[in-house]
Amino acid sequence: MNLTIDSWAWVELLEGTEMGRKVRQQIEQADFCVCPALVLAELAAFGRRKGRPDAQVLQDLAQVGVFTYVIPTDPALAVEGARAADELRSRARSRKSPLPGLGDGVVLATARRFGTRVATGDAHFEGLSETLWVPGLP
Repeated sequence: MNLTIDSWAWVELLEGTEMGRKVRQQIEQADFCVCPALVLAELAAFGRRKGRPDAQVLQDLAQVGVFTYVIPTDPALAVEGARAADELRSRARSRKSPLPGLGDGVVLATARRFGTRVATGDAHFEGLSETLWVPGLP
């Protein structure tokens, strides 16, 4: 299986939670894993909110490159990401749930571009054919 790893999955993995152990297992079993570069910024922001020193945040971000190919956002992916974000927001409105950010759209567009599944527990991705729902994994 090929995977795109989103921010939710990385946070769980870096925090060492039970879900994070499931994510790690899926990454280790995958044939190919990618991660949008935008996720690095989201993880840096998470680390800063947690009060982690910059050196620790940088170390955490380095782990992303160990486990996945970090995919830069080119112009076409930016447009695809914006379109996917609109799609996710439309789904969220119809469910009367919180609206996702642009980052979720970039993650979804990356998964579509590379033919991967998004390893996540983020409710914005629930029910999409591209989703590998981590909380439901054994």
